[in-house]
Amino acid sequence: MINKQTAIDDKLRKLEMLCIKINSTVEESNKHEITGTNLLKWQEKLKEAGIEGDEVLFDFRWRALSKASKSINHNIGTLGPLAYTKIVVSSTIKYFHSAAKMLLSTNKDVQKLNSTVEMLEKLSAHNEEFLGLVELHVLTVEKNAPAKRKKNGRCWRSHRQIMRSS
Repeated sequence: MINKQTAIDDKLRKLEMLCIKINSTVEESNKHEITGTNLLKWQEKLKEAGIEGDEVLFDFRWRALSKASKSINHNIGTLGPLAYTKIVVSSTIKYFHSAAKMLLSTNKDVQKLNSTVEMLEKLSAHNEEFLGLVELHVLTVEKNAPAKRKKNGRCWRSHRQIMRSS
């Protein structure tokens, strides 16, 4: 049981890192104006994957905190503030040590964790490629865009450029 729990804890840590990587990639790509349909689809796929990973982690943390909370409420009774604090700290420590066991009591939970980690691993393997294509897309769009002049911190096209585009 301990080896299984350790493996599950490792998977949860891996899932958390994968979510951070995917969400960081989406965050970085949001800094650019993407107009390419396929890049937008790819970005949306990354967003959805990040959300799914975050939901699995949230569910895990919610169940673990709920169980820890029940344990705290059960032990409080008429205790004073110092004893209450000890119980809270103790329960919080127990939460971190046995959180995987609390969440992953069924094979369905383990399967969901494994499939989510696998999906995010596949997607995050191409993060650099995605960001490289976003950068290339932005550079291409800027290169093909009409020349702009800066004036008072805003972009202004010359009178001739406006007349040509009309």
